[in-house]
Amino acid sequence: LLIISTGLYVISSFLIMLTVRIPIDHWKFSREDTVAIMFCGPSKSLVIGLSLINMIYSDQDANFISLLSLPLIIYYIQQSILGAIEVLFLKRWVTTE
Repeated sequence: LLIISTGLYVISSFLIMLTVRIPIDHWKFSREDTVAIMFCGPSKSLVIGLSLINMIYSDQDANFISLLSLPLIIYYIQQSILGAIEVLFLKRWVTTE
């Protein structure tokens, strides 16, 4: 699970970067905006996911809901760690223009 979600995070970050940096007039974002898009896009996953789980399974036992929430929480923690590592590379990319 950790390897797959790490790969998905890296691939999706790379695809976002490629998409927002397409060299088309009125489409290509600045480097600072690219970094903001890369971090703001997936950051809502924990809030929306936990809310949806609680709405859909409101009639279930709390232990069942906590088991369903566990992968989402693990992904959120992993996303924070990978984002901190990604910041090191993106900071260098933004400052070397």
